[in-house]
Amino acid sequence: MNFWWHRLATRRADQIAKRLSPHLPLTGRVLDVGSGTGHNAVALQARTNLEFAESDVVDMHAVGNGPALFDG
Repeated sequence: MNFWWHRLATRRADQIAKRLSPHLPLTGRVLDVGSGTGHNAVALQARTNLEFAESDVVDMHAVGNGPALFDG
């Protein structure tokens, strides 16, 4: 992954996590449907103690454990 693209995706995910985290519980499990590159889940994990399960139709993860593939 291109360094600049990764940096931009990380910055965007941090901004999203900052806005979402006050509305989420601090612990529990979350299903991230359409997880994409995984940046959002990683950023939210850094702000909470949530456990993430990611799913998507294709594996595009650049960070994190990657999704379970599902085209349901």
